[in-house]
Amino acid sequence: RRIDGNFRVNGSNFTLADSLIVCTGDIVFNGSNVALDRVTLVAQGTITFNGSTERFSHFQDDLFAMSLSSASTAIKVNGSNSDTWGVLFAPNGGMIYNGSNQEIHHGALVALTIDVNGSGSRFQGFGEGGDGAQRSVRLIN
Repeated sequence: RRIDGNFRVNGSNFTLADSLIVCTGDIVFNGSNVALDRVTLVAQGTITFNGSTERFSHFQDDLFAMSLSSASTAIKVNGSNSDTWGVLFAPNGGMIYNGSNQEIHHGALVALTIDVNGSGSRFQGFGEGGDGAQRSVRLIN
C-alpha cells in the first residue's frame, strides 16, 4: 500500500498483518497493544511508536521499519514490554529507543546514531532462532 502523506494510528488494540506500507510522510502509532504481524514499514519521513506491550514482525527480507529521514529521531520507540522481530533501519538519521523490558529477536537496530534508554531489555542478533549465535552481513542497495 502506498500512502501519499502521513500515516497515523491513534488508539490501542490495533492489528495489521501481511502488509508492506510505503509512505511519503511520517508514520506514527499512538496506543498500546499494537500488533503488526508480517509488516514492513517504509517512510520518507519519521517513524514513531508510542505505547507499551506491542508486537512487531517483518514482512520482507528481515526489514521491519525503514525511515529515510535525516532527522535525529528518524525512528523513535517509546514504551515498554514490546517484542520485535526484524530490523529497524534509519540509514540517514538517528534512532531513539526508549523503554524497559524491550526485546528484539532475530533483528537489529541500524542508524547513523542510536540512543537506547531503559532497563531490562534484550537485543538478539541474527542466528538460528534469534539466539545471536551467528552473525550475518547483508548488502542493502
